[in-house]
Amino acid sequence: MIEEIFGAGSIAYQVVKDYSTRRQILRKYYNFSWKQSAGIEPEPFFGYRFKYYNDYYFSRKEDNKIEKSIKNNKNILILGRPMSGKSRAAFEVFKKLEESCFIIKPRAVDIEIDEFRLPSLPGNRKRVLFLDDLHIFAEKKNFHYLFEVAREKKLIIVATCRSEFEYDFLKKKLPTNISVEDIFDTIIDYPKISTPEAQSIALDLDIDWSEANFDGTIGSLIMKLGSMETRYKKLNQKEKAILRILKKLYCAGISEEDKFFFIDTIRDFAKAKGIIHTDNDLDQILVSLISKEFIENPEENVYQVEEIYLEKIFDFDTKTNRISIFHDMASVFHESPNILVKVAIKAYSLGLVRYKKSAYTKISIETFGEALKVYTFHEFPKQYALIQNDLGNAYGSLAEVEDKKNNFKKAIKAYEEALRVYSFDKFPIQYAMIRNNMGTAYGGLAEIMVDKKNNLEKAIEAFEEALRVYTFDKFPIQCAMTQNNMGTIYSDLAEILVDKESNLEIAIEAFEKALRVYTFDRFPIQYATVQNNMGIVYSKLADIEDKKSNLEKAIKVYKEALKVYSFDEFPSGYAMVQNNMGTVYSKFADIEDKKSNLEKAIKAYKEALRVYTFDEFFIDYSMVQKNIGIAYSKLAGIEDKEK
Repeated sequence: MIEEIFGAGSIAYQVVKDYSTRRQILRKYYNFSWKQSAGIEPEPFFGYRFKYYNDYYFSRKEDNKIEKSIKNNKNILILGRPMSGKSRAAFEVFKKLEESCFIIKPRAVDIEIDEFRLPSLPGNRKRVLFLDDLHIFAEKKNFHYLFEVAREKKLIIVATCRSEFEYDFLKKKLPTNISVEDIFDTIIDYPKISTPEAQSIALDLDIDWSEANFDGTIGSLIMKLGSMETRYKKLNQKEKAILRILKKLYCAGISEEDKFFFIDTIRDFAKAKGIIHTDNDLDQILVSLISKEFIENPEENVYQVEEIYLEKIFDFDTKTNRISIFHDMASVFHESPNILVKVAIKAYSLGLVRYKKSAYTKISIETFGEALKVYTFHEFPKQYALIQNDLGNAYGSLAEVEDKKNNFKKAIKAYEEALRVYSFDKFPIQYAMIRNNMGTAYGGLAEIMVDKKNNLEKAIEAFEEALRVYTFDKFPIQCAMTQNNMGTIYSDLAEILVDKESNLEIAIEAFEKALRVYTFDRFPIQYATVQNNMGIVYSKLADIEDKKSNLEKAIKVYKEALKVYSFDEFPSGYAMVQNNMGTVYSKFADIEDKKSNLEKAIKAYKEALRVYTFDEFFIDYSMVQKNIGIAYSKLAGIEDKEK
């Protein structure tokens, strides 16, 4: 009897424990889950920006495109400047949908793939994954996993993203096998509103025009930025200095979700810079800034700042530049590895899109190195492995602009360190990711003729290891990406006369496997890329066997690529494929219909020159012009004989 009661109690305890764990995970990853669109309330939807919510709404024609996309089960990305009304537009559309749907809104946090779960899905109604400020998600670990979950569960994705820099950053942060166009069926950009429209809105809302500092966005009216700028100018020097510190922390990636700042972080930096001397000094300044509505104190030891104030109102002192901020952070927080990692990740991210790529990436590498002095292999193995993978990515990025040989070697060394922790048995997903990264790095070494055969073989070995995890059943997208990478490597291996025919045939087989996932309908850009890659291999194979048959296959797959790579939408891809087709037609001329095929080759080359102009693509322009010259020379010989 005692044993029975004890057993039942144990089961009940476990049920409660499991439920509690699920609740914690839900709170960690979601602002809210599965709310009916018609009944959604502004406070949970807008979060800390609810305080700016106003019943007034300025509708625009772009709203109809959002509604139409959801109605047709299509994913949509809403672009626009800060404060242009992207989130509000989505909210208003959700509220008035004819067919109500369920909405889930994830938080912009790092995703642990092993624990991340989508809450159970209600009913058979439409379900929408709303990703507000997608560029912020792009800064987080494994953010792309959200897209895989959405695809698997057939969720409609509605996302907002700032245009210009943030949009470029988003595109850079997506995995190489995914593009924005693959994810979103529709991409719209919310335009500026005119000054007369803004003045009319200000009149309706009883807003003093002088307080607005209107910049073409609806938000600049609602948030009264002009009034806040005037107030900022009246602050004393120490108050401004603290707000500048918040801006620097923000720029270096040290703020938390929703622009929270921990008081310890603010205090440490302020003391290091001699702005304050005691904790009481800082407390007094913060109290004053709260009273003047520049910051809020939502919970103990945490301060919150409106992002637009950080970007548009708080200035820098004259000695500050973006690069120096990162050096300052690394110096002040050299004993805080968790902060160093954030700084390093932010610097790496900026290096992807800023013009000072080398400088930002080197800061990232140095700062990761500082973090590893604390996060050692023996004491913090998981953090050690994660940083080593990020370090490898940073070295790989740096290799794109300088010292390819040494930086690719350093990248590989970092990946090898990560694999000391991320074994196939214990961490299969991370293992596969790093193996794929290693394969790419070995391929990069081979491209610059560093022990080419050996590095290509190591790349193949790394990709094969990744495919132990990336199976078609469990990870179809990653599998297709790796198969495409494998095909490219085998094609390169054939170039150095290592079992040329066999390696080309293996390359084609790998590309065909990739196309099982990369279909024209689901992944058009990847579909076109793989088709072009196959064309190159068929053209090479034609040089050693079944020339006519393989050239015909090359033409066929190039035409498939051109279904996606149109002149208007993908000019560079269009030109690349047209040049490749020209080369195939030129080879065809050696075996049949010489005049006709040379004319087709010349026509294809001329199509490539519509993109490859002298001013913008001098090297490509010269290459194609040379090809045209050779084709015309051959054609002239035929026409002379005919005469």
